[in-house]
Amino acid sequence: MKCLPLITVFLSLTIVAPAQRWMNDGVLLANEAVSSVELVENLPKSGVVNAYITEGQLHYATTVKNYRFHGRWSSWYPNGTVCDAGALVNGLPDGEWKVWYPNGQLKFIRTYHADKWHRVKNDLQRNHPRFKNYIITSLFSSNIQMGKQYLTASYSFNNNAAAMYTNWLQRVTANTGSNTYLPIFNKCLQHGLFMNFTELGLVTDSGYYVNGLRHGVWLHRDADNTTKKGFYKHGKKNGEWKQFSNNGQLMHVLFYDKNGVLTGSKQINKVSMQHK
Repeated sequence: MKCLPLITVFLSLTIVAPAQRWMNDGVLLANEAVSSVELVENLPKSGVVNAYITEGQLHYATTVKNYRFHGRWSSWYPNGTVCDAGALVNGLPDGEWKVWYPNGQLKFIRTYHADKWHRVKNDLQRNHPRFKNYIITSLFSSNIQMGKQYLTASYSFNNNAAAMYTNWLQRVTANTGSNTYLPIFNKCLQHGLFMNFTELGLVTDSGYYVNGLRHGVWLHRDADNTTKKGFYKHGKKNGEWKQFSNNGQLMHVLFYDKNGVLTGSKQINKVSMQHK
């Protein structure tokens, strides 16, 4: 069987059934009012949903329960390499979610908690700050809409381009046909390991989220290969952060107060940046 255009595969093999409501969070970080916008998706009530690029070559595969993605999800590039994989519970990602480059190198690792998403969302809507159960909801007790941004995929992947792709099929097509990555979910809560990689396998970001906020030791690598390593406390940089040159020499120590505000710095080595 010859390779068919992806759009043809989608139209011929995708199951069309009763509608699923799909929240568009594409511009939520810029305009939190978008959180009230929902779009319609067609999914069956239950069963397997998949399609093939060519005979025997899957493009995506998942299961559906009560019109929502529920169970394992995987999609593949045309060369057969896995594009992304993870699990969803009633449309929310749960556990480790991985994304790969077409060459097979890991691109992203995210860890999610579906049940905590509901708990944090409900906690955000409690009227009195004394009854907040999570740090994240206490931080945003006076600005609920700002807090909601941490419950979206656009925050998790730092990508507002989702607004251009209004359904999951468009996102799968974009993911497997370009360098773009737009997850098939709009809502999520990060809780666990977070990592970003270059196409050559170099770690650019690494650390942990706790109940939606960065917490603990993190590493960030800039475009010039200098790195920063330090501690986040409830989503804010805290204490000493060390900056290293591209050859591993300590350059600066940066000092942050409990509010994440940079209060000072100390230069350690005058390292030339010419040897990149």
